[in-house]
Formats: sequence, C-alpha cells, structure tokens
Amino acid sequence: MVGQVLSKMACLPLLSEIESHNLTPCVIVALHCKNCEEVQLGLDYAPTSKFHPCPICNAACRYSILGTGVDTAKSPVLGQTARHLPI
Repeated sequence: MVGQVLSKMACLPLLSEIESHNLTPCVIVALHCKNCEEVQLGLDYAPTSKFHPCPICNAACRYSILGTGVDTAKSPVLGQTARHLPI
C-alpha cells in the first residue's frame, strides 16, 4: 500500500521532503469503536476486511477510510495520537 500511496503523489519534490523529515506515507482511518468511541490512526496499508482491531482495547471495529497522508513515526500503530498530516 505504501508504494501505491507514493505512486499517487504527483510531485517529486514532495517525495524528497517526506523522506528528509522521516515521514511515512499512510492511509488514515477512523475506527468506530463501541468502547473507545472514534479512534483515528494511520496505517501503512488499506484494510480490506469489514472490521479492524482497535489499537486501544482490541475490539473489532467498523471503520471509514478518511484519505491518505503522512505520519511522523514508523510504528505498528501510526498516528495513534493523531499526528498524521493529510496530503
């Protein structure tokens, strides 16, 4: 998925800025968790199943894909604190 996100970026100078600031392309999703309410996070792939686990309580959640962006950290749960930036 990261390759697909990068391939959709039209401007090569933007790619060098992303790399120079250690940013990671991501897919921004909003999880609709019955326990934790709405949790936004950046994933390095687009989820394909109907549900995605909540990173806080691990409940199976419905989700909405909000778009693509970049995140400031490479971790199992990107953007857990909503640090992602839309492109």
